Amino acid sequence: MQYAAMQPHHHSLVMNAEAKADNTRLLLNDLHALEALIVEDRMEKGLARIGYELELNFVDRDCAPACSCSVLLTGIIPTLDKSHITPEALTPEPRYQALYEIRRALKGDQYEYRIAGIDELLTRDNIALFAGSITSFQAHLQIATADTVDMYNWAQLLAAPTLAIAANSPLFPDKRLWHETRIALFEQATDTRMPDSAEPRNRPRVLFGDRWLAVSVLELLREDIIELEPLFRVNGAVEDALEALQQGRAVQDMVANAAFWAGAMAGLPRRYRGVQQRLDFALPETGTLKADALMDSCPVRISPDTPLPKALQLMLDKALSFLPVVSNKRIVGLLTEHDFVRVAQMLVGGGEGTPDTNSTDPADAANGGRNVVEG
Repeated sequence: MQYAAMQPHHHSLVMNAEAKADNTRLLLNDLHALEALIVEDRMEKGLARIGYELELNFVDRDCAPACSCSVLLTGIIPTLDKSHITPEALTPEPRYQALYEIRRALKGDQYEYRIAGIDELLTRDNIALFAGSITSFQAHLQIATADTVDMYNWAQLLAAPTLAIAANSPLFPDKRLWHETRIALFEQATDTRMPDSAEPRNRPRVLFGDRWLAVSVLELLREDIIELEPLFRVNGAVEDALEALQQGRAVQDMVANAAFWAGAMAGLPRRYRGVQQRLDFALPETGTLKADALMDSCPVRISPDTPLPKALQLMLDKALSFLPVVSNKRIVGLLTEHDFVRVAQMLVGGGEGTPDTNSTDPADAANGGRNVVEG
């Protein structure tokens, strides 16, 4: 296994109009160079690589944030409170200081966090620092240029099931918010828009997306350059990757989550190629938001050894369209109406295999594990 060393980066703020124009020209030059490589078919071929990037939390013996002692693998440290989120706690790296200063310069006291879950977070305290409370485990998948559009759109469809199995950051700070609070926290921490702005280029800097890719990955890059003003210039290595942002509770969880995502990406079904021509983008967009609330929205749950007839009766009695399959307090599958149609087809001889009616294991009768991805 090869490990890539982190490259040093040098940052300079881009705050005045002249600097912003110069930086935009540099970005456009890079975009034209990338476009030429794609058009001339000069991108690397025949290789598939996957790399991982892991961010760590350090805690003391009481599991409170600290600069030494033990490593904790979690998205947000559960014991984190406002006393830990101070400018003095920033990592001494120019990039983080630059981002902190820019956010303060752009919005000042106009920042506000509002995240509603079981509890509600509404605050303007330490606003520019909240983004530093988040860590992640990222999977970087190299794909063929010709597959970019289909693979990117497929990754958008996979976001909801990936999130559903890997969410693990429900607390911040001392409040029970989303099952995966990092989504709302990061979106709001990076939003530099003013609430009363008349600026036509007024979109958040971090968002799930608002449409499918149609022709090329260049669409995303062009859109960012046109709609977002540059904040700072980075001189150094830059990575572009599709990321699975979920971090598990242990090394085994992270490996399993990454394997699920990478395997699902590699197994892109033929019928999901060209999905942008058949499905509304609202499907993955709302699906990602709803996946986080799946366990709250469906209080009725079953285990993998629940007999199929009992599961069906539950769905009929409660007028449910799905049932989470839970083992050891984790979602391992999703039983849906479509699964029972599949089972009925098997029973009448119209499909392959014989269902095991004594089980709702995602790997058995209902095949709920596959339905999480394909259904």
